[in-house]
Amino acid sequence: MTSRSHRWGSKVLVCLAVSGWVSCQNYPTVATVDQIRAVTTATVSEFLATTGKGHWPRIYVSDQFLPFEMDSAWISSISDQSRPIEAARRDDVTDSYDIVRDGGLLIEPMGVGVREDGAVIQALRFSATAQFGGQLEYALRPMPRGAWQVVQATVIRML
Repeated sequence: MTSRSHRWGSKVLVCLAVSGWVSCQNYPTVATVDQIRAVTTATVSEFLATTGKGHWPRIYVSDQFLPFEMDSAWISSISDQSRPIEAARRDDVTDSYDIVRDGGLLIEPMGVGVREDGAVIQALRFSATAQFGGQLEYALRPMPRGAWQVVQATVIRML
C-alpha cells in the first residue's frame, strides 16, 4: 500500500494504491486564519451548547494556542450570546490551575489539524472548578459558505 498527497487549492488530494487499485479523495485543509477562526467558532459554539451549558456568570475564551488574536467581532460570532463572553488568558482569570475566579468558565481551543479520514479536528480544554474541567476533541466537516459543522466530539479527559 502506498499513499501520496498533493495540495490543490483548499483541498488535499490523497491517493491510496493497494494491489494495483488506486483510490483518490479530496480532503479539506485548514490553512488560512479565516478558516481556523471559522472552525474555532463552530467548536466553541458546540461546546457551549452541550458540555459547557451551565449558569456561568462569565465565560472566558483564550487565544493562547491559536494563530489569531480574538477580537470583539470573533467573540460575537459565537452562537451563545446569552452570557458574557470575553477573551482572557489562564493566568489572568484563575485562582489556581483548574479553578476559575468568580465562578467563571475558561475555554482554551487548541490548534487545528486534519485526520486521515479528512475530518478537521480541534481539541478544546476547559476548566471552571476542581470538579469540572477536561479536554475534548472535535471533528468537523465543511459546509457551504465557509461554515463548519461538528460531526463528532470525543472526551479526552473529564473531571
